[in-house]
Amino acid sequence: MNSIKIQKIGITKLKADAVVNAANSDLWEGGGVCGYIFQDAGSSEMTKACSLLCVGEMLKKVKFKVFIRT
Repeated sequence: MNSIKIQKIGITKLKADAVVNAANSDLWEGGGVCGYIFQDAGSSEMTKACSLLCVGEMLKKVKFKVFIRT
């Protein structure tokens, strides 16, 4: 049986398989959800990791200050 669970919690506090961000094409820190992810993950660490990626790639198993199941 499929179900939907509604929670009032910050996106970076979810115990999720992934956090998907519809970021700008240069993966720069922005506002809204993007800014919140950068803030909680550690702005300088996230900026450095994003500088090594191309659009469409993902940050996998990179240890940030957010919980992502691996």
